[in-house]
Order: sequence, then structure tokens, then C-alpha cells
Amino acid sequence: MKKKTLSLILASAMVVSLAACGNSNTPADSPAPAPENTPAETTKIGVYIDIFPIDGLGDNHKEAVKLFKSTRFKRELLVAAQWKKFLKSKTHPWYYEPVRFAFFLIGRLVNKQKIFKSILDVYTKIDFNSSKFAGAVGGSYREKEILPQKVFTEYIELPF
Repeated sequence: MKKKTLSLILASAMVVSLAACGNSNTPADSPAPAPENTPAETTKIGVYIDIFPIDGLGDNHKEAVKLFKSTRFKRELLVAAQWKKFLKSKTHPWYYEPVRFAFFLIGRLVNKQKIFKSILDVYTKIDFNSSKFAGAVGGSYREKEILPQKVFTEYIELPF
């Protein structure tokens, strides 16, 4: 992702966060107080924003899925390498457990930085701005993360 795009996302997130934080007793049409006057820890209100890196994935959906799947093993291994201990999954059926356990064991032996770099190298080869399809490759929805690039670049402002 280009620095300009990431900066735009971060700036938009900050604006939404600053505009949404405020005192729950303040009328909606009054200006929100400055963030330093109402820290989220004490007011227990605010907006939480997830920021995902979006990468260009190619010019057609088939190419995007192929590129996405090409790093699937490494991405799953990288996730398993982060686990501190192996726990039975609450979301997968029992027959996934041997595979998950194998990933957990292999994850103990691999160089996480090397795997991350190899994944990063694959996704930075394709320019986001010239790509027709893009997605959050680190997302948990797998192929459902792949969308037309315009979904991430064309947006409208709505009152909050």
C-alpha cells in the first residue's frame, strides 16, 4: 500500500474518532469536546476503528484469488506461529484439530520475520492504484476479502 493511501486512511479514521468521541450528556448537534478532555478510559464511550492494510491483487477476480491462495499456507503458518499454546478451536470441527496442531508445531520452528517478508514481497509486487481487485489479505474472511478496487477508493461522506 502506498504511503499516501495509508495516510488518507489514518487521517479519515482520526477525524471520525475525534468527531464521535464526546460526552453522552452533550446534545448531538453541539461540538464534541477535545479528546484530551474526555479520555476513553474514563468516559467509556467513543468509536473503535479497525484499520486494515489493503493490497492490490490483480486485474481480474481469478488472478486475485490465485495470488491470494498462493500465500495461504504461509499466512496460516504465520498465524499459528503467534499462538503461545495450543487450544482446541471453538469455531472449527474436531477433524481440523490435527491440522491446526501440525501448524502449531511447525510454527515453533520457523522464522516468523522471514515468512512475513516473503508474504510482503508477493503482495507489494502489484500496484494498488493500477489493480482492478484488492483486499485485506490478513483478514479472516479469506477469499471474501477480495473485492473490486473501487470499493476501497470510491466512497461517500455521510453525516455521523
